[in-house]
Formats: sequence, structure tokens, C-alpha cells
Amino acid sequence: KIRKKKNTVLKEEGEWMTLLSLSQWRGLALCQCGASFGFAAKIASIPLLAAATLPGGAAGAGALISFAGLSGIAGAPIGGWLTDKTSAKSTAIISGTISSLGLILIPFSLSLDSAVGIDPHSNISSFGLTDMSIQSAAFSASVILWSLGASAQGPALTAFAQEIAPRGAEATAMALPRATGDATYIFAPFLLGVIADYFSIMPGTECAFAGIATGLGVMALCILAESPKQSE
Repeated sequence: KIRKKKNTVLKEEGEWMTLLSLSQWRGLALCQCGASFGFAAKIASIPLLAAATLPGGAAGAGALISFAGLSGIAGAPIGGWLTDKTSAKSTAIISGTISSLGLILIPFSLSLDSAVGIDPHSNISSFGLTDMSIQSAAFSASVILWSLGASAQGPALTAFAQEIAPRGAEATAMALPRATGDATYIFAPFLLGVIADYFSIMPGTECAFAGIATGLGVMALCILAESPKQSE
């Protein structure tokens, strides 16, 4: 009877509604939701912007997405290393801020003009990139900055979920942030598309919106989520 009662308590602690009643799980869920807006932008917006901005059209867009994937391979171990050396929460906040900044910079990189003393169509002659304009280079750098931050944040969020998961219900609890991110994909791509159409006069506005959502998620994690070390 004691064992049955103990298993019932663990099951209740691992239920998602019970977890969401705790501020640290709400912060983690909101942070994952914000991060998913960035990946929604990668799917729905960044390829279109890249095809219109980069030399080579669709081929140039594909090359940028592939390079962003390579930067993600570098970002994930960096995020894991920082998590081990510092803490999961601090790493998630720092990397999330970086990814948020990268997305917010996208519309500004696409708006470079002579008003700030830069010709957006001037070519970069170094490193053999003679066909890439300053505008294209700034846009590519912003996307790669987001990719590095987002890939570094992933291991930190997973580690933080593992730290605060109730014993005996770890798998169920750790599925909550993943489900939150997947649920975001139901509406985020459509919402970003609507924003892109409404603010078509300034390309990349939807990416800045995704960056703001990412930043708000980071703020929620910072304010609501108390790390296990802090609570001891």
C-alpha cells in the first residue's frame, strides 16, 4: 500500500498541469515557446528572405541554411560545455539572448542604405566573396548568430528540465518543454507569415518579432525559474 501511494504521488507530481502550477516549469515552458519562434522563422521566413537577398537566389538560400546547420553543430557542444562549467539556467539565458539578438538584427541588416553611410550593394572583395554585398553579409551574419545561440540553448534547456524534474517522473516531466515547443509550431509560422505580409514595407520584421518572442521567453526563465542550487 505504501508503494502504491508513493507511485501515485510521483505520478501526480509528473502531470503537466501540476508542473505548470510551479513557476520554474512555467518559466521553462515559456522559454521553450519563445525559442520555437526562432525555428519557425527559420522554416517560414529566413529561406524566402535569403533567396531574395543572397547571390544565387535559391542556391544561395540553401547554402546559408546549410552553413547555419554547421554553426549549430559548433553551438551545441559549446552550450553543453558552458552548462557543465556554469549552470543550465545561466547558459540558457546567455545563449537565448544571443539568438534573440540575431533575429532582431535581421530587418536592420536588410535595411542598410546610404543613410548610414553604407551602400548595401557594395561588394565584399576579400576572401573571394566578390558577389556578396554588405547587406547580404550582414543578413548572413545575423542568421548565423541566431543559429549559434539557439543550438547552444538547446542542451541548457534540456539540462535544466532534468535538474528540476520530480524523481520517478523524469520522462513525463521532460516531455513538457518539448510539447510546448511543438505546440508553438501550430500557430507560429502562420503568425509570422501574417506579420511579414502586414509589414512588407520592411522585410524581416517577422524575424524581429520572433526575436522579441525569444527574448521574452528568456526573461520568463530568468524571473520565474529558480534553479535547484538557488532553492537549497
